[in-house]
Amino acid sequence: MPDQLNITNIPSSRVDFIDKRTGMISREWYRFFLNLFNLAGGGGNQTSLDDLQIGPPPQPTTSTSTGTVTSVALALPSIMEVSGSPVTTSGTLTGTLTTQAVNVIFAGPSSGAAAVPTFRALTTADIPALGISNDTTTATNLFPLFSTATSGALTSVNTGNANLLYKPSTGELTASAHVSSNGIQINATTVATSYTIATGNNGLSAGPVSVNSGITVTVSTGSTWVVV
Repeated sequence: MPDQLNITNIPSSRVDFIDKRTGMISREWYRFFLNLFNLAGGGGNQTSLDDLQIGPPPQPTTSTSTGTVTSVALALPSIMEVSGSPVTTSGTLTGTLTTQAVNVIFAGPSSGAAAVPTFRALTTADIPALGISNDTTTATNLFPLFSTATSGALTSVNTGNANLLYKPSTGELTASAHVSSNGIQINATTVATSYTIATGNNGLSAGPVSVNSGITVTVSTGSTWVVV
């Protein structure tokens, strides 16, 4: 039998066309013909023997470009200082906070539209409203609060001590000495709330003084109430 053109480049002695175990085409030849069929366009293209011997067209390769970085710098907002910049061979880029004046805060604008935060002085608009309540039930003495100024900025607040106490439940203000700078002590001419002068205390009123109906003034044993 004359030699036939071997377009597979597979020597005939390497793989038998018929698998002796099954009597069917061998697996290797089946795969070859299937690939050959797909290469030829599934029967839709006209492919010559030369095309088949050349094999499939080369696939495009992905090109990658390389380069060299010669300098890397770091830029940060003005509130930061940068050291080690730029790096030209090797090194570390470091950012640290810049020095600020005393008594400033890092915040947005104190008024107007939103803006990039900066370091600035604290304003009253930055402080939220503080709730207050009217205490009429506390039966123990409290320390009143006092400001060091009557207007302008509040710089400090002081409290009373044992020499000046306030009891919310009764409204009593206890002081070691009561000084009337204008020389006049004032009291109402009517007792409108029941009151007890406790033992160890005396009462003094500038009269005449009347006691409303249903109201009582109790003077404890050993105590006196004088109306002058």
